[in-house]
Amino acid sequence: MGLFGRTSKETADPAAAPEPIPTVSVSDLAAAAQLMDRWDAARGNSDAMWDCLEAFARLGGFRSAETTLHAGYMMGDSYAAVRRPWRWWAEAARLANGQGEYALVGRIFLFTAHFTGLILPKMDVATQAEVGLSYPDGGTYQDIARSAVDSLSRLSPDMLILDIVDDQVNVTSALKAANLVASSTNA
Repeated sequence: MGLFGRTSKETADPAAAPEPIPTVSVSDLAAAAQLMDRWDAARGNSDAMWDCLEAFARLGGFRSAETTLHAGYMMGDSYAAVRRPWRWWAEAARLANGQGEYALVGRIFLFTAHFTGLILPKMDVATQAEVGLSYPDGGTYQDIARSAVDSLSRLSPDMLILDIVDDQVNVTSALKAANLVASSTNA
């Protein structure tokens, strides 16, 4: 409690004022699709892969490691700031679904699942702050998965959502994964 019974920024309840829903426009979807193409071209533990991860975070609102750390301090949750870009991506998936860009929604989900399952476990806290991405909170991850379930169910089951040199994922496989995350209570 601050002077005269007022709540100061430092003692304010971080849950009291939820962050506004990120704004995503149709033109943002084109940028998201281009970034997905860049991601597909970036292979392995390369500079291009790390640059893409930072670009994912920047598109979702990341500015710098310092800004992220400060925002985490102000919110009272050090992970909140590096989870923030995922809220943007969840809104991008929702808008893409509404715009009929069903394959893009599937690609956003596949990136989220790949990052969460294969890349994030190898990142320490400092790397997460530097890149601007951590794990998506459960509700956000499930929102992305729910958009993917709706979108993927509208596509041909044999269509390839991911088709690169050494990796292919068809709609059927992506839909199974999205259904699993969407129905999970600890995603």
